Amino acid sequence: MSPARRWLVVERLAAYAPELNPVEGLWACLKSDDLANRCCDTIDEMAEVTMAGTERISRSPDLLF
Repeated sequence: MSPARRWLVVERLAAYAPELNPVEGLWACLKSDDLANRCCDTIDEMAEVTMAGTERISRSPDLLF
């Protein structure tokens, strides 16, 4: 190994591991309820819907588990 690469360590990660990424539960809940079949005209409208959904979920933390 060349001296320039001694600091580099390669780790194999799972291709998909939602249990290692807590935000996956949030996205799953948003996609199945708030964003399902929705076609927004602007990014601002999409952001507003997403924030409202995030606030709804934050009031019911059991939705993520």
